Amino acid sequence: MCIASNAHMNCWTQHAFPHLLECRTYFKHSVDMLILLTLLSGVQVVSFGDWVKIDQAETCAGETVGKPREKLTSVTAMLDIAAQR
Repeated sequence: MCIASNAHMNCWTQHAFPHLLECRTYFKHSVDMLILLTLLSGVQVVSFGDWVKIDQAETCAGETVGKPREKLTSVTAMLDIAAQR
């Protein structure tokens, strides 16, 4: 098993992904494949509800400086807000 993230992605790319592509006929919809690939890759998915949280944070930040919104420019900051319960 690969521990480091780069090593993990290398293992994924070299071993799991090719086998998954061979098995793609078992997926009825391409969306199923996309969901599976996303889950296996460890990507943080942003739902509509998460987007609403980001939008609200930007709107509130804008109000404090007299603007309609203050855009977040850091993906990390956006994901942190999206992850909040």
